Amino acid sequence: MVRRTIPFLLTILVACSAGAAPGIVHLRRGDQVSGNLVRLNREGVRIRTRAGVRDFPAADIESVTFQVTDIDGSRVTRQVSFQEEGAFLPFTLETPNFVIKTDIGPHVCRNAGQAMEQLYREFQQIFGVPDGAQRKKTELLIFEKEDDFRAYAEELGANLPERALGFYRRSSDGRSQIVAYKRRTEEHHTLSTLYHEATHHFLGLALRQRPPLWLDEGLAVYFETSRWQNGRLVTGVKPRIRLMQLQHAIRQDRHHPLDKLMTFGRAEYDSLAYAQGWSLVYFLMNYAGQERFARYMRKLREGEDPEEAFKTSFTRDIDRLERAWKEYVLQLELP
Repeated sequence: MVRRTIPFLLTILVACSAGAAPGIVHLRRGDQVSGNLVRLNREGVRIRTRAGVRDFPAADIESVTFQVTDIDGSRVTRQVSFQEEGAFLPFTLETPNFVIKTDIGPHVCRNAGQAMEQLYREFQQIFGVPDGAQRKKTELLIFEKEDDFRAYAEELGANLPERALGFYRRSSDGRSQIVAYKRRTEEHHTLSTLYHEATHHFLGLALRQRPPLWLDEGLAVYFETSRWQNGRLVTGVKPRIRLMQLQHAIRQDRHHPLDKLMTFGRAEYDSLAYAQGWSLVYFLMNYAGQERFARYMRKLREGEDPEEAFKTSFTRDIDRLERAWKEYVLQLELP
């Protein structure tokens, strides 16, 4: 299985345009301005009226009322006060398994909802995540600006690495939360972060215990490269930069031996380890086969020792496995 496609099943949010929603700006001086919201964030509002586009700073605004189409097709009116403290994420959407909040626009809720519901179904199919495995819907927070993302993390007391793109946490009330910010590079985009962090959550639902680090991060990288293509979610896309890095390391005999990789803790898990963890998952799912990989996951779910589960599912000869893995990785074509 190099790539899997999943049919597009869910229509979630339809706004009046890609990034706008019909709304009314309630000004402090008592006036109201109606139109289509183009931007709604902590700094203020941009609204498109019949007379043209108008901008209002937060200091002039009392509240904003706007409409979106909910998941059942009904029109829902929501109001956001500019007096509220904490994270300012006015656009909200609930799907069967998620609550999505953002300050970018309703189209972000729609896109994230569609993608994450499909990814959840992928995990259910491959790894046996049962319906109702999560008692509360997972909350997705998507900030437009990195500064707001980091300010929110600081409020929570999270000590994020400098290059962190997102994080996953479980709150004391049992609710799971995935937090990210808007980003777009050649290989990475906002959904990549959501896919990566959600995989940690889904894997916890599937196994009901903490997985080995190489498996946890390897699967997260495996799914972070998922792409929309012709209305379908395509998984198993090879990460070009990580593959280049790994192939170079193997040719230079500078890669981590697999028996060492499988024992790494968080402190030892460097950039190369992320590439190797992905490649080992990719190798096992494609070369060894999805059935054997599913057997391994089932053994972990049943509480078997991770090292023994790996050996009984794949092989006890790790040196032989490493030789096959290196040969397989070196013949992979760059996407």
